[in-house]
Amino acid sequence: MSRARFSPAAVRDLNAMVGFISARNPDAARHVRETILNAADLLAHVPELGRKVRRAAARHAQIRWFVVPR
Repeated sequence: MSRARFSPAAVRDLNAMVGFISARNPDAARHVRETILNAADLLAHVPELGRKVRRAAARHAQIRWFVVPR
């Protein structure tokens, strides 16, 4: 399966978010991190997953709507 690649800014944002959640609930923080990474890997493997956004501007024509379950 393909692995997602993240920009340095995305890694910082993810780490900051997980750190914030972890201060109150470490288990939830681990779950959030795992869910995000698994969804990113799935999208890297199947980039056409999700619905195309209707009436999107031309510059956003490739954007898809993908809901990550809890």
